[in-house]
Amino acid sequence: MLITTDQIRAARALKNWSQTDLAERTGLAVPTIANIELGKQEPGKNTLAKIIDAFSIGGIRFTANGVEFDKDEIVSIVGLGKFKNILFDVIRTLENKPPREREFLVFSADDTRSSPEEIELYNEMLTRGITHRRIVSSKAKSLHHRYSSKTIESKYFDDKGAVFVFDDRLAFYTAAEGDQEPTTLIITNHRIAETYKKIFAYMWDSLKEAEKKPQKQKKGRK
Repeated sequence: MLITTDQIRAARALKNWSQTDLAERTGLAVPTIANIELGKQEPGKNTLAKIIDAFSIGGIRFTANGVEFDKDEIVSIVGLGKFKNILFDVIRTLENKPPREREFLVFSADDTRSSPEEIELYNEMLTRGITHRRIVSSKAKSLHHRYSSKTIESKYFDDKGAVFVFDDRLAFYTAAEGDQEPTTLIITNHRIAETYKKIFAYMWDSLKEAEKKPQKQKKGRK
């Protein structure tokens, strides 16, 4: 998909992102973003994909007429290593919310699928006052001591995916399997998010506190 420099600037304005914000979300250098927007640098396919992905996670769609923001957007993010960009957006979404709304909930959390970069972002949530609660398998071999966790019987645990709830969003993660790349489906819908928060609250009140265990070496998200 080809997008114009005007669309990139318009998308940033719609999200109120600076060039630095976009650079952080894409892994690109700030001068690269600036040169692209000034027309001094022609972005390659991979660079454009990073920019489009960053805005897609933020609920922005590029169209023939410009850019659009849809609060009920459904976005699919496909590819290895892209989940950390979603976590980055979680932090930026929640850090300016009132304290009671700074909550990140995880169904089927699995430390062994988290890369060091993802663990670092999880820790950053805590430093920014974001509550991080997770439901993990009763057979979990490694639990991070800084996260609030409760256990569910392993027969009810999905070891090939997870569900993340924050603000008005749900993120359904499916691990790589065979030729299928890891995929995260993001739904932005207040009522759906609130329903899942209530389901999580019910499960949380019914489950036992997880026993903290030594962390194993991270294998990275597959």
